[in-house]
Amino acid sequence: MRALSFLVILAVAASAHAEDELIEAKRLQGALEYERALVIVERAIAHGGADSARTAELHLLAGQLAAGLDRAAVAEEHFAKALTLRPDAVLPEGTSPKLTGPFGAARSRVTALAVSATIHAGLVSVDPTSDPLHLVAGVHVHVVDPTGHHADVSEPHALRIQLQPGVTALEIAALDASGNHLWDSRAPNDSAALPQVQNVLPTVPIRTTALHARWSTWAAVSGVALVGGGLCAWRFGIAQDQWRADKASGTHDYSELVAIEDRGHTWGLFANIGFGVAAASGVTAAILYLTHRDEPPITVTATPGSIGVAGRF
Repeated sequence: MRALSFLVILAVAASAHAEDELIEAKRLQGALEYERALVIVERAIAHGGADSARTAELHLLAGQLAAGLDRAAVAEEHFAKALTLRPDAVLPEGTSPKLTGPFGAARSRVTALAVSATIHAGLVSVDPTSDPLHLVAGVHVHVVDPTGHHADVSEPHALRIQLQPGVTALEIAALDASGNHLWDSRAPNDSAALPQVQNVLPTVPIRTTALHARWSTWAAVSGVALVGGGLCAWRFGIAQDQWRADKASGTHDYSELVAIEDRGHTWGLFANIGFGVAAASGVTAAILYLTHRDEPPITVTATPGSIGVAGRF
């Protein structure tokens, strides 16, 4: 559920970003900054993911901007793509001939995009029956599985896609080379739908023993404590030898001997604590090792449409 919510948030954020880019491009167009606006629009087209209405709007705007920059050929190409998707598109009255020229040229050479879709035995196909500019490059399908989970599947470089058994297509779209939608439709009925197959996957045991309840955890703690205690004991021995040597030499005053003695007591205390922890952890590890059971407390069995959980308590 969190993953699905995260994907929804990303989709909403991407849509908001695309809308902001379009608004910025139109603002720059109004300020006669056609070059910067065209860069934004063409970047949005190349990014993909626009629905069919937005795709047509982007190409129409790109054509106007390119014409404003005296790039008639580029403008005509964008206008042609827009008119293929929206044959009823028009320019505002009073538009400069720099725009109406390439727009008219585009209208005279293109026809409306026409696409049909079929589903047979789970194979979704799109057929561009009229695609004068050869825009259709891929297929996108919105599906639902037997559990009610919705998802999107795409094949950006082919006109057909095979659905998994039991999955139902709800909507189909034809995509351009950048992944923008050119045509959308509700999915037709599958003339030979694949039967739903419950492929039972192997049972996967999942050990969920808490970290503090594992014998290996306490064995590791015991080993670390034993090493720490040993180091502290070694330092205690060094302090003790130094205290004896300095006292025998008679060249050190009383305060120096007291400092060495205090340091030795500290290391000795740490050594005792370390050995105590090591002993207690070792006993705990031994008890858990002798009483643990090999079978996992929880077993999960997965199928394409369900998950089964068995637990031992």
